[in-house]
Amino acid sequence: MDNSHDWKKLPLDCYDVSVTSAHKESGLVFIVTMTNKKSGIQSMVNRCFNDFVWLDNCIHREQTSVAHIFPPLPSKGKSHPKKSTVRPDSDEVTTDCIIMEKYISLLMRHYVFSQSEYLRRFLLDPELLPPSSFKASSSFDGLAKITKVFNSYKEADPWFSSHVGWLQSYTHFVKEARQSLKKRVFAERDLADAFAAMSIALQASSENTKFNRLLTIFSEAAYDLQHMFGIASSNNERTLGIAVDLQEQLLLAEHEMLDRRRDEAIHCASLEKSLVKAKPNKRAEIEEQHKMACETFKVTSETARKEVEKFHEMRVQDFKIAILEYAEYQLQNAQNVHTALSRTLSNLQSIE
Repeated sequence: MDNSHDWKKLPLDCYDVSVTSAHKESGLVFIVTMTNKKSGIQSMVNRCFNDFVWLDNCIHREQTSVAHIFPPLPSKGKSHPKKSTVRPDSDEVTTDCIIMEKYISLLMRHYVFSQSEYLRRFLLDPELLPPSSFKASSSFDGLAKITKVFNSYKEADPWFSSHVGWLQSYTHFVKEARQSLKKRVFAERDLADAFAAMSIALQASSENTKFNRLLTIFSEAAYDLQHMFGIASSNNERTLGIAVDLQEQLLLAEHEMLDRRRDEAIHCASLEKSLVKAKPNKRAEIEEQHKMACETFKVTSETARKEVEKFHEMRVQDFKIAILEYAEYQLQNAQNVHTALSRTLSNLQSIE
């Protein structure tokens, strides 16, 4: 590993990123590892959760266009208590690392965010020390506060009108899918607990009778199933669970981008309305403002459409990978269950 190589030379698409963790007295620290795809040389930096907040803030601040879809910054997970007692190899920490890695990956693959010097330094500069506190802000605060003078605003562009309708329906579908998946994960955990209780209940006495040997075999089988359903629950949460969560958050981020675009449209309409009522000495000034606002809105719409197309292409690719991982875990778990039940059947048949 090399933490001293020149991090300014190569573009970010020359690296693979991974996130692991280590504990310090102050809490959880993420280890961000960048691996050069060609040479295999690795560079490691330590980043705490507040460093990710700083990066997210910087990415927002340096963007001048409202048409970009910003990857949602993950919230603090269960592995971030004030006095952390969570093991580095726990499910909670592993899940947080996966989520943070996906967040970084989304930034690295974005055609604009990947060019950010803040992102490059965050990933590769071991001497970077983000401020411990800062005021979170966005370049779009002004637009977000625009008074919506036309509450009945209707989208004039057919493409955006159709896409917004689809997005609303699909977001609702993803939310329902996430709730259904949560129910399955909880059910698998309950089933694992039930098999654990059954295993204990079936434990026989030390008396070597045929009946007690049967109980012992059943107890061992229940223990195996408890372990396998526990693993299945964790794997489902780490693959499809995280993926569907991220899908929902990304769709909400797209909603926010389209809302910012709509705010620009409302701003143009507001200026047009003001132009009708303008006094002669103010008319030229408002005309210029209206012209600039309309030109900005046109550029925003073009950028937004490009952003949406690229965004959904990447979103589908990521979801495909998650589904493949989920299917592989399901197949492996099914094979393990088959092996365990076959062993139990063989043990039962051996008792005469």
